[in-house]
Amino acid sequence: MVPQPQFNLIDEDWINAEYSDGTQRKVSLKKAFEDASDIQRIVPEFSQGIILILRFMLAVLYRCYQREGIKHGETKHVWGKIWETGHFDVSVIGSYLQRVHDRFYLIGGDRPFMQEAGLSYQGKNSNDADNVGRMVIDLPDKDNKFLFSLRSKGSVKSLSCSEAAVWLLALQAYDCAGIKTPLAGSTTARSGREYAPKGQISTGALGFCGGVYLERANLFETLMMNWVMYVESGEVPFLALVGDAPVWEREAISSMGRRRLTGPADLFTFSSRRVRLIPSDDGNGVTGVVIGYGAQPDPNDMARFETMTLWRLASKKQGESLGVPEGTRVPKTHEPEKALWRGLASVVPFANLDASSQVPAGVLTWVNELMADDDDEEDNDFSDSFLPQIVAIHAQGMTYGTQNSVYTDSVDEQLDLNKALVRRDDVSALSVALDVLDRIENCVGELAKSVTRVRGLVPNETMRNRYLTSTASIRAEAYYALDALCRKYLRTIENDNAEVLKTQWCDEAHRLLIRLTEQYFQDMGGSWIAKREVGGYEIAVGEQYVKLLRYFANEDSGLGKLTDSQSTDATKED
Repeated sequence: MVPQPQFNLIDEDWINAEYSDGTQRKVSLKKAFEDASDIQRIVPEFSQGIILILRFMLAVLYRCYQREGIKHGETKHVWGKIWETGHFDVSVIGSYLQRVHDRFYLIGGDRPFMQEAGLSYQGKNSNDADNVGRMVIDLPDKDNKFLFSLRSKGSVKSLSCSEAAVWLLALQAYDCAGIKTPLAGSTTARSGREYAPKGQISTGALGFCGGVYLERANLFETLMMNWVMYVESGEVPFLALVGDAPVWEREAISSMGRRRLTGPADLFTFSSRRVRLIPSDDGNGVTGVVIGYGAQPDPNDMARFETMTLWRLASKKQGESLGVPEGTRVPKTHEPEKALWRGLASVVPFANLDASSQVPAGVLTWVNELMADDDDEEDNDFSDSFLPQIVAIHAQGMTYGTQNSVYTDSVDEQLDLNKALVRRDDVSALSVALDVLDRIENCVGELAKSVTRVRGLVPNETMRNRYLTSTASIRAEAYYALDALCRKYLRTIENDNAEVLKTQWCDEAHRLLIRLTEQYFQDMGGSWIAKREVGGYEIAVGEQYVKLLRYFANEDSGLGKLTDSQSTDATKED
């Protein structure tokens, strides 16, 4: 018997919102749109859930304003009119939500939200299910795997409906691959196990990407900045894709094959898992879950519709593993050990777009499109006044290991950039910033190699692992020390002060690296003059120290000479 439908996400409170006055409370989907200009931010228990709720709400916006045959300039006009009012038209959104109201029940009914009614495991009855803790990403899969969780396996016996709604979005977006229990009717199970589909995206759709979004002063502005009307003028604008439907308007698909995407509303709500939530006896919560593999998005379509990730061009090997041609745009996943500013060239690759293998996120391309001159639509020309002085780029996502079958880390980082760095029409400041970061990278690399060499390690067959561990550790320590400095200059550099700030930035980084170098070399102890054998060569600590300081001062690849005298006693005695 199918349970009666309960907990409608349109009306019930489940989105944890922080208002501009600092108070927090749960709101419904409808209320989130109504109060968007008063809500400062979304604050779910699971921080990586922010981007999921934003994408969920963006899918609603795309569907609300679709119109057959709408042109690029018209979509820009639609965007501009809403931006000028400072709030969403609740009559437009409310009318759409009323039409699809029956598709938003979390529990029960014939079409539970992002689920399949009656779904069960092979050879089991309909009540057999996994513990609901299977949905909670920060819980360890096994008793000895505590990754980033302070909770033990089995500690979550039930979830409230509001909690389950957020974790259901997370499951569909981030679920890892690996062996699963076969679902009833499966024709692909082997020996009672369901394996991840080969040659396809095996994680949740967003887990395949490195998610990024632009953050503004309130939820209305944040949604608007990420509501991209089109990425390339040669493509059909997104609002003209009238066949682009979110998951709640689609029929369930039981196959595990690829499915072509119809647009951003489809992609932002893509359900790559077949799921059924098991309600508690009183119907006020969720105690179990049935999970299996479902359809996967076709990677060939993602570059057309995915606006919230960075991109790179697929190598031959990457293309073969995903079943796409070499050179196809594929998402650039996050590197948790690497701060976002270190990859600035891929975050804002406007300085050398023609030669770069990196492609900017659609949200950044759209910001530039809004500021571009449009001779045919004069009222659509935006100055950069709508862009804040500091542009906050937020990265969120998960990383995986062992064939994507386990979570290895989570990513939640904000990078604040001066607006001069995100404009493609004048890359003066960006070019300078990239040059400084390249020089810093060169110097940090030399520091790591030099210190490791003096420690007696070389990258030969017997020492290779210890050598790599040492250099990686030193690089991480150096970048940690440089983090605040680099973030400061990325916030303040502009086109008219770029050259002046370049000198100051290089000078401060140079001095900081000198202090680090002195600490490393002083900690080694022993003679600075006596020779020691390392990897078949004789070296002296003092000589390596001097060479390193000279590299820092190199005008071509280093940070240049210090702007005033700085004592760096390069001839240490015993």
